Amino acid sequence: MLGSLTDRLPRILPPARAHRVSRSPAGRPISVSREVLSFVIGCALAAALIGGASFWVVKGSATSEAINDAEVITQIDAGGIVAPLLTPALLAGSPTAIRALDAAVVGRVLSGRVVRVKIWTASGRIVYSDAPALIGETFALGDGEQAALAGGQTKSEVSDLSRPENRFERAFGTLVEVYLPVRATNGTKLLFETYQLDSVIHADEQRIWSGIFPALVAGLVLLFVVQVPLSWRLARRLQRASHDRAALLQRAIDSSETERWRIAGDLHDGPVQNLTAVSLTLGSAAMRLGDPNREAPTHDELVSVMEAASAESRTAIRELRTMIMEIAPPDLDRGGLDGALGRLVAVAQEHGLAARVETQGLGREPPRGRHRARLSHRPGERPEHHQACPGPQRDHHSDPGGRQAHPRGHRRRPWIQP
Repeated sequence: MLGSLTDRLPRILPPARAHRVSRSPAGRPISVSREVLSFVIGCALAAALIGGASFWVVKGSATSEAINDAEVITQIDAGGIVAPLLTPALLAGSPTAIRALDAAVVGRVLSGRVVRVKIWTASGRIVYSDAPALIGETFALGDGEQAALAGGQTKSEVSDLSRPENRFERAFGTLVEVYLPVRATNGTKLLFETYQLDSVIHADEQRIWSGIFPALVAGLVLLFVVQVPLSWRLARRLQRASHDRAALLQRAIDSSETERWRIAGDLHDGPVQNLTAVSLTLGSAAMRLGDPNREAPTHDELVSVMEAASAESRTAIRELRTMIMEIAPPDLDRGGLDGALGRLVAVAQEHGLAARVETQGLGREPPRGRHRARLSHRPGERPEHHQACPGPQRDHHSDPGGRQAHPRGHRRRPWIQP
């Protein structure tokens, strides 16, 4: 009676699931074009900042180099051309000495770059200038000029054409004056000063930085061009990795869902149906005993019902224990695979299946590599039971309604996976 009730109970089947498209775990999928565009924009901004800063640094260095060239030219003119002609006669205002120095200055110092030369005493008197009207006049020396005389260093600055000693240079436009201390042949300290065109110095500055800055820009552009395909390749690899992670996550979710439905189906089709049948049978017997208008069951009937209920309860308990072993086999950690297989064989034998275990190279550790295990039935006994080889195996039968059913007494056979 309990078996017929169990066979008539509905079976639980997993719902059909439509194919789902895997999505990125982060939500929005990685777009190669979007990532590369972001990289290109970032590189362009970085290149612009680097180029601007480099231009400012290179331009400043070019300006310093151009002024240094002007100072070097003045030092060469002072030491190599003018100094030997700075005689005591020149200091005394001798016309002959002035003409000799003027010939050297006009012929060898003045050029398209240097447009004026002045020689000062420490008191501010001009002892020579290629502008004769300035010779013999006295003017107050500026702070920079006094510092150059005292420190013995070469100084340069933009000329103040509003000062009276510079009235003859106003026609040349912006000038840069370079001055340094020199000594006459008698040891007197003098100040040698040249006035150079600012436009020439700016031309030198532009020539210097224009030779460096294009190379820097070309290097940045080359780096940018090389990085774009590399960034595209990296973005493609990230996209593939993202798709792979999404696919693995979806497979894990699907496997978990499938396993939950399998466990629910096993519980419903096994212990739940057994216990339901026990409940219905015991309830029916209780109703007969409690209803005075119905014939009470005989002693043999009650014994039969109780024995059947006890058998079905034990079957449900065994199936629950088997399911627990399938979910988390305790013997794998304590007794190794041999002990776990032995328990499975014991369960199979309780279901009437003649089974034996063969192991090769198995100890207490879980099997790896070429270790094999086989659960098989004895030749000639219970041919309807299949041999259980490595991997999960089950025997199912279907009822006319298309629902899965198990023969009574062994609804769920043990299976192993090495």
